[in-house]
This record gives sequence, C-alpha cells and structure tokens, in this order.
Amino acid sequence: MEEKKKKFGETLIEKGVITEQQLKEGLSNQKVTGRTLGETLVRLGFVTREIMNKQLTDYYGAPWLK
Repeated sequence: MEEKKKKFGETLIEKGVITEQQLKEGLSNQKVTGRTLGETLVRLGFVTREIMNKQLTDYYGAPWLK
C-alpha cells in the first residue's frame, strides 16, 4: 500500500523550521492572499527565502542549487 506524503507545513513543524501557530497563521494568510504557503511564510518573516528554498527542495526531492 502506498504511503501518503505528509503536507509541506507538517514537515516544516517536524523539522523545527516553524511552529504550529506560525503554520496556522500562514495558512490563514494564504487563503486571503492566494500566495503559496512558502511565499506566505517568507513574507510573514517566519523563515528566510534561503531556508524556504532548501525545505522545498528537500520536500520535493530536487537537488539544492544555491
């Protein structure tokens, strides 16, 4: 049976990148702005763009290009 992939926000919490409260705020803000969760978290100042890019490459299994 295929294992369901965790949601991106959940992985950020597990890795200690953001808190559960920051995820809730980010998701709420995302609904209003229509931006991606990653962009929303960066704009809210919860993570830097570089950290977000690294987390996205890890999540999607892409190579990290700085």
